[in-house]
Amino acid sequence: MKVQLSEEAENDLASAYDWYEEKLLDLGVDFLKELVSALDSAKSRPLAFQLVYQNYHRLPMRRFPYVILYTYAEREHTLYVYRVFHTGQNPSRWKK
Repeated sequence: MKVQLSEEAENDLASAYDWYEEKLLDLGVDFLKELVSALDSAKSRPLAFQLVYQNYHRLPMRRFPYVILYTYAEREHTLYVYRVFHTGQNPSRWKK
């Protein structure tokens, strides 16, 4: 299965990575490893995670306070990651 990141998701990841790396060396790397692990779970069970808005699923990361918002295109066999969202942010913000 393919995973495609939106520009917003790429920006979210870059910001989170930079923030964690600034706090502690290699913590940003740990964040990215956790993201890959979470996406592997979604790839194996794309419809198993909570549906939160229209066809968007919410996939929580275990170690970090982030959720991955994605859609699944069955025909294309692709996860489209829309945002990687910090849980402390206003949830209505990701819909913009």
